[in-house]
Amino acid sequence: MIDIIEGRNIYKSEFNKFQNVVAYKRNISDKKIIFEIRAERYMEPISKYGIVVANDERKINFECKSDFLATKGFNKGAATLKVDFATIRANVLAVETQRATVPGFPVEIHVESEDPIIFIGVLKANSSDSYYSIPVKNF
Repeated sequence: MIDIIEGRNIYKSEFNKFQNVVAYKRNISDKKIIFEIRAERYMEPISKYGIVVANDERKINFECKSDFLATKGFNKGAATLKVDFATIRANVLAVETQRATVPGFPVEIHVESEDPIIFIGVLKANSSDSYYSIPVKNF
């Protein structure tokens, strides 16, 4: 309270960090989702992304619709999620394009499943063996 009275703002929000890459998600049905991964302001030279799901590999299909030269792979148990008292392993649908992600040219990924999609999040590579979560917005 003293800081506020003296005009000092000490509030620090964890969500003020700028994110250039944002995933936009459109739910077509509970078994089909379209993702557009966009560079909001500037070019992202490395376009390696992962859609984190809890679906079985035999029942899910995904494709990069924006790029015909894209590499994809199903990575069983590649994501680790820490909850209150447990660690959960989830699957990653990995997509890598051969171009940069630039404003106006999103990476579009379509995901379809025989069962309802259990969507957890979207990742972006920040090194050859490390990924971080990016924001997901509905569109």
